[in-house]
Amino acid sequence: ISNLSIHRDSQLLLGARGSVTKHFFPGNEHEQKEYAKHVLYKCADVAKELAIPVVVGNIGCENFSDLFDWPIKTGWQNQLEVAKAQWMPILEYYNKKNIKYAHELGPQQLAYDLETALLLLETFENIDSFGFCIDPSQLLYTGVNIPLVIEKLNTKVFHFHAKDAEFNYTKEYSGILPQGSRLRTNRGYRNRIPGW
Repeated sequence: ISNLSIHRDSQLLLGARGSVTKHFFPGNEHEQKEYAKHVLYKCADVAKELAIPVVVGNIGCENFSDLFDWPIKTGWQNQLEVAKAQWMPILEYYNKKNIKYAHELGPQQLAYDLETALLLLETFENIDSFGFCIDPSQLLYTGVNIPLVIEKLNTKVFHFHAKDAEFNYTKEYSGILPQGSRLRTNRGYRNRIPGW
């Protein structure tokens, strides 16, 4: 086993939380956050016990629209400060256990491209336990140069997902931000696994 996956539950630490994630965990926002902390610590313990070197998940993002500097110029920076306060104790615990936590770069996360990945590394003081999972389908979605991302992140790439993306004829009118199910074949963009 190369990793444990905790995408859904780890998302609850920073968000989104509340009614939109009741199907992840049915509690209120505070209970969802506490649940995420519990599961994150437990995953480090299980990974250590089973000699699994990496836990892959999400960092989360309370308000992804803060990536724009309007209506509040400090929105993204404010979220990074909250992320540091919430995540550093967890990452320090992973460090003590000698387990790596790999955040999957992608939309709806504080780190979704190379610039934000480097910013998050700086926010987390380049702690040894924190790095990234490269999912090409997510990075194609953001439009970055994937080989460049891998080259620049270098030893901070802890894991990979074997997925790609499909851009089809409807991209001309739905763009790369289409609404609705990712299973819809007339979607301008959709991520997929090999052979799908």
